[in-house]
Amino acid sequence: MALFTDSNISSLSDLQAYDSAILEVSRIEGVDLTKKLSLAEQEIGLELQAFLLRYTNGSSSSVNSYGYGLNHVVVTSGLQQWHSLKTLGLVYGDVYNSQLNDRYLGKWKQFVQLARNTSELLLKTGVGVVARPIDRAAAPLLSVNGGGGAGASFVVSIAWRNVIGERGAPSEATVQTTSDGEALVVTAGQPPASAVTFDVYVGLSEFDMGQQNNTTVSSGANWIMPAGGLVEGEPPGAGQTPDRFLRLNRTLQRG
Repeated sequence: MALFTDSNISSLSDLQAYDSAILEVSRIEGVDLTKKLSLAEQEIGLELQAFLLRYTNGSSSSVNSYGYGLNHVVVTSGLQQWHSLKTLGLVYGDVYNSQLNDRYLGKWKQFVQLARNTSELLLKTGVGVVARPIDRAAAPLLSVNGGGGAGASFVVSIAWRNVIGERGAPSEATVQTTSDGEALVVTAGQPPASAVTFDVYVGLSEFDMGQQNNTTVSSGANWIMPAGGLVEGEPPGAGQTPDRFLRLNRTLQRG
C-alpha cells in the first residue's frame, strides 16, 4: 500500500466507482478533477494530523517515540474511500454553488455525509501506520550500453527497500528502447531516508512487468539486463502494509 505522502490516493476511476457521471459533470461544468483530488488530500491531511496529535498526547511514551506523522500513514481501503467521497463532495459543492442547480444539491449533501461517516468509522476502527516509512520511488534513470541481446522497448519501474527488507510503493513506469546488441541499464535516483536497496521490475508492457534482480540492488549501483533478456519474476507490489492501527487510547497490532 502507498503512504499518504506518496499522493495519488484515489484515481478518476475510483471516483467513477461512486458516481458514474462524474467525468461528464466535470466536463460540462468545467471542474478540474485533478485539483479537487489534491484539495481533498490536503483537507484530509489536516484532519489526520489533528488525529495523530490527539493520539500522541493520549498514548504511552513508548508509542510516542515513533513520532508519527503523515509520512507514516498507510493508504488503506478505508482511507482511499474517504478521499474519493471527500473529492466528490467538493466537486458537487462547487458546481451547485456556482450554478445553484438543485440536481447537484442532493449529490453534494449525499457525498458530504458519506465522507463524514467514512472518516468517523476510519478513526474509530484505526488509522494504519508504519514505523519505518519508505517513500514511493521516483522514476528510475534509464540508459543503454553494449553487450545486450535483441533490441526492444522496455517498461521499467523500481521500488526501494529499508534495512529490514520492507518495500515501498513502486515508481511510475518509464520506457527505454534498445537496439540489437544494447543492454538496458537501470539507475535509481536519490534514495529516501530509510532506503538502502531497490528492486527492478521490467516488462514489454505495464501489464507484464516482473522483478528482474535475484538480490536487491544497493543504492548507488546500477542494474544491467543480462544478455539472456528478461526473466519471469513477481509483479510490482503495492507498497508497505500497516505495522499497527491507531485509534484514540488504543493501538491495534497488525493481524
